Amino acid sequence: MTGLYIHIPFCASRCVYCGFYSTTLPALRDAYVDALCQELMLRAEELPADEALTTIYLGGGTPSQLTTDQLDRLFSYIYKVYRKKLQKQKAVARGFIENKEGWAAELNHLDESDRYFMDRFKKKILENMGNADMKMDDLGAQMLLSKVQLYRKVKAMTGKTPAELLKEMRLQRAYTLLMQTDKTVAEVSAEVGFALPGYFSSCFKKQYGVLPTDLRHKPV
Repeated sequence: MTGLYIHIPFCASRCVYCGFYSTTLPALRDAYVDALCQELMLRAEELPADEALTTIYLGGGTPSQLTTDQLDRLFSYIYKVYRKKLQKQKAVARGFIENKEGWAAELNHLDESDRYFMDRFKKKILENMGNADMKMDDLGAQMLLSKVQLYRKVKAMTGKTPAELLKEMRLQRAYTLLMQTDKTVAEVSAEVGFALPGYFSSCFKKQYGVLPTDLRHKPV
């Protein structure tokens, strides 16, 4: 959960003791709302869209000086910016997990260094997928990042933690193996890095709504 503070500098009258910047000129309100929307767009990548936005705090002056239409325009823009960022995160996470050809197209909105990072991170996960003992500390070390740095960077770009991406990639790979090979559930579980077949089955059912033992018998 997170909140967003927006400074609204308009007041009916100026208080001599107030330390906030404020103005009593109503003619500036529309231009100010336009400027706020522009700033939200420019600073979209700084918004914590990986968490639920639970509070929007308007302060600094008298927010009720804005009209209903002005507030509606501001809130609608906030929703638009957050929704767009979340959609981008989901697209990156989906392409990352499904491991399909051309998945890098989902990274077009990222800069070159971030695209390189995500591609490298994915290769490291694929190289270590069968290692049930792999820890995020180890993966971070391979990426020359601390566990905290890895967490923040991956979460910002995908909306998921590194551990969540790893688990979902393992389950996606397991689904493919179960559908395209004759390997047993235990063999598939071990191949994708689950040490305990029972835990693998539980995670698989939670993700796909069916036990891995029943997947091959499920009507297509």
